[in-house]
Amino acid sequence: MGQAELDEIDVGVALREDEVPVIFPIEAKAADEPVNRVQISTMMAFCREFFPNLLIRPLAIKLDYESVIHFLEFSAETEPSRLNVVKSASYRLIMSDQQRALVAATKTPLLTDASEE
Repeated sequence: MGQAELDEIDVGVALREDEVPVIFPIEAKAADEPVNRVQISTMMAFCREFFPNLLIRPLAIKLDYESVIHFLEFSAETEPSRLNVVKSASYRLIMSDQQRALVAATKTPLLTDASEE
């Protein structure tokens, strides 16, 4: 498989009678870093190899330039072009002027394809 970068892997329990564990590979990005489809698909491939019989729900957490944290859940795909956002939620942070200036110092889009790098 090669190299896989994961910022974190969390394990939850499904809210079903079978209580099968759910794997949440997480990619976290600052305002100046785009979420990359290749990284998300590589996280999926890693989890499928090491947790073959469990449900996998890949997540990305992204801070933007407006002090909003975006939580994105992707489809469980290993092919970057087939990835879709299946759920999302956003929350606004209350930041100081100094923190806001640091975030605004860089500009990058929220999501990129590997071909855009």
